[in-house]
Amino acid sequence: MTSQRQFQRTGLPCTILFVDVCGSTQIYETLGNARAQAVLGFMYEFGRGIPQDYVLAARWYLRAAAQGEPHGQHLLGLLYDKGRGVPEDAVEAYKWLNLAAARAGLRDRDYYIRMRDAIASKMDRYSIAEGQRRARAWWPVRERW
Repeated sequence: MTSQRQFQRTGLPCTILFVDVCGSTQIYETLGNARAQAVLGFMYEFGRGIPQDYVLAARWYLRAAAQGEPHGQHLLGLLYDKGRGVPEDAVEAYKWLNLAAARAGLRDRDYYIRMRDAIASKMDRYSIAEGQRRARAWWPVRERW
């Protein structure tokens, strides 16, 4: 069972996400919580407990990715690769997957590198260089609330 509710805190909208996982309920506040934002993006992308919506998935992934959350960066890169909820853009896909691979833990790093390299195989060397330049120029920004 999954549900989502809108609340107000200090005048800013935030989402509280209730996730029932194997009989236990976890509560995430998505305002400023990059991991929870990536989870909510995943729920929108795959329609898990809420209507499927690629545009909203991309927005939540971007919020998580902008804060440096590797899972959000990886999933946002895949959306850019397929053009789901965002314009299809191999350079942006490469950038986000490159960042995810650089920031991921050991368990996920090899997979993210393989995904990045699969996208790179469809690009010319100038596009790869541009994706690398964008990744080097990127810096995480924490949400303020």
